[in-house]
Order: sequence, then structure tokens, then C-alpha cells
Amino acid sequence: MKLFITLFNVSKRFFVIVFILMSALFIAKGWQLISDGFRQDKIYHDFPHESQWEVSFSPQQEKEIMAILDQPFHYLGKGCQVYVFASQDQKYVIKFIRYHKYRLPFWIAYTDFFQKGKEYVVSRRDHRQRGYYNSLRSYKIAYEQLPEETATLYIHLNRTFHLHKKLPIIDRLGRHSSLDLDNTGFIVQKRVMPLEPYLLQMKKDQKTSETEKIIGSFLEMVEHLYDKGMTNKDYNCLKNAGYLEGKIIAMDIGSFYPQNGLEDPHEFQKELINFVKHFRRWSQKKYPQILFVFDEKVDQLIEKKRKQCTKES
Repeated sequence: MKLFITLFNVSKRFFVIVFILMSALFIAKGWQLISDGFRQDKIYHDFPHESQWEVSFSPQQEKEIMAILDQPFHYLGKGCQVYVFASQDQKYVIKFIRYHKYRLPFWIAYTDFFQKGKEYVVSRRDHRQRGYYNSLRSYKIAYEQLPEETATLYIHLNRTFHLHKKLPIIDRLGRHSSLDLDNTGFIVQKRVMPLEPYLLQMKKDQKTSETEKIIGSFLEMVEHLYDKGMTNKDYNCLKNAGYLEGKIIAMDIGSFYPQNGLEDPHEFQKELINFVKHFRRWSQKKYPQILFVFDEKVDQLIEKKRKQCTKES
């Protein structure tokens, strides 16, 4: 009987502990969903200063950007690499680099006591360092080589001491605070309308000719990338593009890579077909009326590159 009571008490304590842990996990997860996981410590820059991420701006350029940042920015959403805030006047976005994505979690130190654990730590560190390097390189490409195609106005990739700027922000819960911009990595872009809802609105309004112009502008943007020897390795091109002032903009700037050989018509065609296939599948499913025009314009662009290559040779 005593053994039964003892086992019962042990089981009771065990279930109480499990219940407390599960409750804590549920509350933490719930809070993350409500706040979208945003915390200021996740975006503060604590990585070493690297000269390769330096970008020079004229005093006038910095003055104009600081004027843009003289207004509150409210939380808009997050991507894989950044948290996004929109300006009060709805004309701009500021994207803060999610540095926590590139830090190793605290618990990983406890796996370093045996050989497999050490190998795991090294592989995770290398993976995150590659991700950090590729993302920052892409942001710099966007500003220096693709500013028109990406509507990128400013990048700040190293910790600095000269901005002396506190940005007022409003998070997802409506809480007001401020961010020390010297201690964050961020990108400023013009705000665009996401392409997918814009196309669906065109479909609803039966603006076929306008849609054809949008398709042409989208392919023109892609052509500009390839002409500059750049590709976008995030092939979800529809989700990552937006509409601004009659042009299609590559609004997600975290996946640009230099690529050789795009002047070759075969390489150009291969990369183009891979890049636009998501757009084509979406059109087939959501907007079949534009599919013929889409395919026709893609073929025209491929033929244009073939003719250019023939002339040059």
C-alpha cells in the first residue's frame, strides 16, 4: 500500500511538472504568435565590423534619408531575414536585419562535449555564417547595382556611431518605442504594392491591357537583372515582386547572386524559365486569361536575346 502511495505521489509530481512545462511552452508560443516574434534584441547589431559592408553616401543623401526617418514606422510583417516596418506616410519601408537568425542558440554549447557534437556545432556555425554573408552581399548588390529595380534608397550594414538617430516604431501590439539606428542593420526602400493582390484586382476590374503591361514590366525587370550579371535565387518571384508607379519592383532583396554566362542565350533561357515558372503556375491557376500573353512575352524575350547574340558574334 505504501509503495502504491509513493508511486502515486511521484506520478502526480511528474504530471504537475509536465503540465507546468507545457503551459509555459504554450504561453511562450502564443506570445510569439501575437507579437510575430519581434523583439528589439533580435535586431541589434553585435557582429564584428567588416569593411566589405561599408557603403559611402554623400551628406545630402544621408540628410534626405534622415528626413524620411523623421516619422513613426508601424510594424508590417516579417520575412526570413528581416522585420519590416512601414512609414506613417505609407511611402517607405524600413527592413531590420534579424541578427538572431545568424547567432547560434545557447543550448548548442552543451553539444560540444563529444566529437559528433563538435562537428554539429561547426556545421551550424558555417551554415549561419554563409547565410549572413549571402544576405548582406545581396543587400549591397541591391543598393549599388540594382537600385532602380529594387527601389532601394539606403542600406546600413555595420554598426556605426555617426547617425545619432532614434526611430519611433509601433509594434504589432500597438506599443510605442524607439530604436537606435546606429546599433541596427537596416534597409530603406520605397513601399510598393505586392504584385499578387494587384494582379487579382486587375482581374476583378477586367483590365486586361493593364495586366499585359504589368507582365511586360516584370520581364523587363528580370532582363535588367540578367544584363547586369545578377540572378534572384528565390524563385517565388510573384510573392517577392511589387508594383510602383507603373513599374514592377523586386521588393525582396535578400537572394541576389552574381552569375556568369547569362549573356549566352541558352543560359539566359534556362535561368529565365526557372525563375518565372512559379508566376506561370500561378497564372494558370488564378488568372488563366493572361497565360497566353505571358508565354508569348517570355518567348519574345528569349528570341530577343538570341538575335542580340547573333549580331554581336
